[in-house]
Amino acid sequence: AMTYNELYQVLSAGHKIDELNIIDYNKEGTAMPEDGIFVDQQWLDKDPKNKDIAARFLRASFKGWEYCRDNVDACVDIVLKNDASGVMTKDAQQWQMVEVNKLVWGDPVDKAAKIGYMEPDLFKRGADTALKFGVIKTAADEKAYTHDIWDMATSK
Repeated sequence: AMTYNELYQVLSAGHKIDELNIIDYNKEGTAMPEDGIFVDQQWLDKDPKNKDIAARFLRASFKGWEYCRDNVDACVDIVLKNDASGVMTKDAQQWQMVEVNKLVWGDPVDKAAKIGYMEPDLFKRGADTALKFGVIKTAADEKAYTHDIWDMATSK
């Protein structure tokens, strides 16, 4: 379950937080990096413009996350306005935005956080955990990720 979704559903069903046994995989040392943006190195190398495209995409994504960090209500309104199903509730989306902001920016929110930056130690821990539990068959190479595009996106 995710803190930004299923936990809200459980609490909304009437359960109290102190009735739950919540496991924080970060505290257990088994948390996996997630919600990354992936691109194939061959695509980046195919055309010099592709690195710029990727950097601009990241920069725009970061601006969106910064906006939602600073304007929770406005972001919730955007989501609700675009809910074609009509089943989303403001309370649930408010909960999700606050919880996702904690995941993106830390708790408490740290506006100086390096959004979108893959910490090398977290990458290694995730790769080692994936290898240990058979998610991957061979150890991840250091070249499995790069900060090059992140550096481009955050330097302007």
